[in-house]
Amino acid sequence: MNNPPRTINKFPIAKIDSYLASVLGPSPGKGLNLTLSYDQSEGVVEARHQIAQDSIPKNSVDFDLSPCSCLDLDTISLDDFINTPFETGSAYEFFDFAFMYSSRITCMVEFTGRAWKIQIHKTQGP
Repeated sequence: MNNPPRTINKFPIAKIDSYLASVLGPSPGKGLNLTLSYDQSEGVVEARHQIAQDSIPKNSVDFDLSPCSCLDLDTISLDDFINTPFETGSAYEFFDFAFMYSSRITCMVEFTGRAWKIQIHKTQGP
């Protein structure tokens, strides 16, 4: 069986919530497999996406209340977040944080109707 092609888009990081909403549409439960590359010098994200065939596990951590907000940012590794589902009201806030530690992120994103659910699968680069 052939995988559907990946769509590629570029946009300012501040527009990531709008981008995800436009791709996912109004249907909660539909997910995206994403590879996001961030060019910090230009503040631009390149996103490659395709509709996911599976879903993120139901149990997740509220990113806004997670212990990372209490930790010293110098001691956090983005690898600590791999395969841990997070929910956040702002994809921008999560990815702005994540891109401080990695320039390329492979993940899955869903919209629950109230929040973005994100699960990182792989990171690459500083």
